[in-house]
Amino acid sequence: MRFEKKNTEVIDDPVRHAESVHHKKFRVVQRVIPWEPFPNMCVTSQFASLGKGYQRHCGPVAITNLILTLDKWSLCGKNRENTERMKGRYTDSGQNWQDCGQSLLPEDVFLRVSRIGEKTLIYHNMDLFHHFGGTSDALTGLYIRVCLRRYHLACPVLPCVPYRKGLFMEWAKEGRILYLQLRNHPCYGDHHVICYGAVEVESGDREEHELYLAIADGWAPHLRYLAVSGLGICFVHQIIPEKNR
Repeated sequence: MRFEKKNTEVIDDPVRHAESVHHKKFRVVQRVIPWEPFPNMCVTSQFASLGKGYQRHCGPVAITNLILTLDKWSLCGKNRENTERMKGRYTDSGQNWQDCGQSLLPEDVFLRVSRIGEKTLIYHNMDLFHHFGGTSDALTGLYIRVCLRRYHLACPVLPCVPYRKGLFMEWAKEGRILYLQLRNHPCYGDHHVICYGAVEVESGDREEHELYLAIADGWAPHLRYLAVSGLGICFVHQIIPEKNR
């Protein structure tokens, strides 16, 4: 997996980004992020110095975020009533309610996921001449499936497909988590991220519409966004959690 230096900025606010591109006012018309109570946001920097050290590890970080999100949901979010109860309890006490049911430690999950990748020769912990290392794009689907099985998470992972703009919102409404393989992206280069939903914005005059994907980008501990209009080459694995089957 090769990484290219970014020439555009990360997106923290879809409305502001759309306004900066089109030079007119925008508003949100659809925000569909069904996993918003539970998304995990580990970043590559928190694992870089573990053990022998890690390089080009966006793939293992993305899978770690996926596993921790599913684990959190399975413990405290399998129904809306329980979710609201846990949210109220932790908000009232001043704690982060999103940590209410975490049973797994991020460092432990990452180390196990990275070891699985190394043993199967899917993840290579190296950066050879800035051209070789990281997670094999071709074997990423197998990597996700093996890791989910190790954590007894019975979630089908559909075969990798090129992205189709018109399906992102549909997938979000169906509650699917997406594993995105970006190639030559103007900001992220060659990079793997987890997508938890989508946001549609439109201009005040309704002439312009933009779709953004809500992602854990592995760089920041909060949601960021990808403009679908600027995705370029992107391949998608759909993960179908038990609640959506």
